[in-house]
Amino acid sequence: RAPCRLILKSRSPDSSLMHINKLRFAFLVVVIQLLSAFTTAQTAADAPLPGPGKPVERDLRGGEVHTYAVQLTPGQFLEVIVDQRGIDVVVTLFAPDGKQLLEVDSPNGMRGPEPVAFIARDSGHHKVQVRSLEKGAAAARYEIRIEALRVATAEDVKADRTRQLAAMLATARTEDEGVALLAKEPDLITADLWKQVNERGRSQNGERATITFRIGLRIAEQAGHKLGIATSLNNIGATYHRRNDLKPALEYFQKSLPLAEEIGEKRLVATLLDNLGDLYRQQGNFAEAVRHFKKELALREQLGSKPEIVTALLKLGNAHRFSANPSQALESFHRALSISEGLPNKTPLAQTFLNLGLFHRIQSNYAESLDYYMKELKLREELGAKPAVANVLVNIGIVFRLQGDYSRALEYYEKALKLSEELDAKRGIADALSSIGELQRLQGNYARALEYHRRSLALSEELKNKGGMARELHRIGIVYNRQGNSDLAMEYFQKDLQLYTEIGLKGLIADSLNSIGAVYSNNKNYAAALEYYQK
Repeated sequence: RAPCRLILKSRSPDSSLMHINKLRFAFLVVVIQLLSAFTTAQTAADAPLPGPGKPVERDLRGGEVHTYAVQLTPGQFLEVIVDQRGIDVVVTLFAPDGKQLLEVDSPNGMRGPEPVAFIARDSGHHKVQVRSLEKGAAAARYEIRIEALRVATAEDVKADRTRQLAAMLATARTEDEGVALLAKEPDLITADLWKQVNERGRSQNGERATITFRIGLRIAEQAGHKLGIATSLNNIGATYHRRNDLKPALEYFQKSLPLAEEIGEKRLVATLLDNLGDLYRQQGNFAEAVRHFKKELALREQLGSKPEIVTALLKLGNAHRFSANPSQALESFHRALSISEGLPNKTPLAQTFLNLGLFHRIQSNYAESLDYYMKELKLREELGAKPAVANVLVNIGIVFRLQGDYSRALEYYEKALKLSEELDAKRGIADALSSIGELQRLQGNYARALEYHRRSLALSEELKNKGGMARELHRIGIVYNRQGNSDLAMEYFQKDLQLYTEIGLKGLIADSLNSIGAVYSNNKNYAAALEYYQK
């Protein structure tokens, strides 16, 4: 072997001196930048929060953090309001030693107040931190102000106890643990405690939200708060519905509806009709879906909120579409379009474009479908609604796939995947991966297809999304069937059939039964194939 040589180029004395000077200059620039950043951070961290009646308005964008200091002594009551004006913020309060005391993120989106109330235990500078909920959020304004700063009254102390109990209940590991906490504070079991627990539940997900709402139901029942009972029943149903667990969801919605009608809470009744319509549509009971959406639409028209009327029309249109009634579906969509075009908020219009794009795609009117999806894409980008942008990119990709233009389809799928990864939107990532996997299968790239579907399946399992899990199991089964691996195809089809049966999605159950029949038919087991085809 030839020896390895290290060659060093010599420098002249002048060039060496110039090189050293350049290094010194570069080092000085870095030091100045670090000092500048440190000074800026210190200034932002130490920004004093002016007293009552002196609000502060500022712009905030995703990734930024604004911190304010307020001096408190033990026993002082502080109430701070952060008014969101186009950006969804999280407000956190820290003790003088840096310990987090509480965090507030009300489920009111990008507008409305985020209230922080607290009685100080320690003396010193407390920190109020304001940050954007979304890392990629566009810049928008908020106002922060001290609403109250005083020696705590007896009412303040009770309210503080209620807030602390609500926080503990919202983190209870089980419903029984929450009941035990309630037993220790019977004087706090009021409609106000229910409201606070309910608000915390609305910002939670999955089983955690279900436990919080169940505890809220216990509070409402003990307090004799009928609106609280009806709302809690609906909210519990909604947590099951989001997990595609349709049987308990239906049970809770049906319990809530007559109580909401009894107390005359029209908006809650409309919400329940909407939830039930969605659930019946998923179950394949399209006649019931149409009936519930029609009742919801009539109620929304009484309430007079045009964005909600648009949403009800879109839901009704989709129920008609699933009922194989395209003319009535299109009539509902066009009514929604005429209303949404006149609204200052363009989100309902974007939703209408989405539904019209889907309608024409299913009707194989691909040019019209693309036209509506492109209109939706433009609006979503203007609105800065990045998760919705990722969704429409997938839909555009599907249209190109259906037209046989696989290169354009892949282009849009990969754009959607990249954006969802930037947002850390796991459901969006799973959908994009699944679409790419399907495209790879259509092109005969079975190993690549399995890779993408397995990645999507892992994400759906992490999210406990039964619908996503069943979809990927079915698509993996299709790939194995194409490869001629009947045993593995059957294994995956049986798994997705079990999940779809648990969820109660009849159309997809039919797809699974058909696929199992096809495997038996390929193996010349025609009796078993016929049995599954007939099912």
